[in-house]
Amino acid sequence: MRNRVLAFCVLAGLAAGCAPLPTALHGATPEGAHAPTEQQAVNAVRQWDVLAADVAARVADRLRAWPAGQHPIHVEMAPQASDFQRGFRELLVTHLVERGIAVTTEPAALQLRASSQLVQHHAGAASAAPLQRLAEGVYVQRNATHADASVPMRTEVLVVTSLESEGRVLVRTSDVYTIAQPDAPLYQRPAAAPGPLTTWRVVP
Repeated sequence: MRNRVLAFCVLAGLAAGCAPLPTALHGATPEGAHAPTEQQAVNAVRQWDVLAADVAARVADRLRAWPAGQHPIHVEMAPQASDFQRGFRELLVTHLVERGIAVTTEPAALQLRASSQLVQHHAGAASAAPLQRLAEGVYVQRNATHADASVPMRTEVLVVTSLESEGRVLVRTSDVYTIAQPDAPLYQRPAAAPGPLTTWRVVP
């Protein structure tokens, strides 16, 4: 429990440092987008924990028939990971361990890769896709192949996990999580810092 509290404090600090949403996918930048407040950061970490717990439960269910502890899994970090992806990985490891899955900190034969994509939609008719409520402000669409583009003003996070070994995909899950529109910056990779300005002098 103490470790969980410490993790939440660290991850809340990460979320609070998220940059404003620079450009919304499939539409313009949301009006009034700005850096998240401390309360938004705390709420975001709770959302990340909900997503990580859900994914861990799905992965653990797929691995139920495997011999316990004989095949440790290494959860990889995505290249150039966003604050959400880093926080999600840490929470995912915690929930996998809590479910009895052997997780190693060193590279191993079994690699669990998790990727995410933020998609925002600003036009279209209402969706008929079934959604399951996971927590306040978080809904999931199971076994999604892509984010549903038919819902207006909808912000979705596509999370795909893939358990791989020697070039083979052993277990794969893909789910679309619907989040509140104002929370979008908390899932976005911060914009890259501008490079140094170079001045050229033209001599006639």
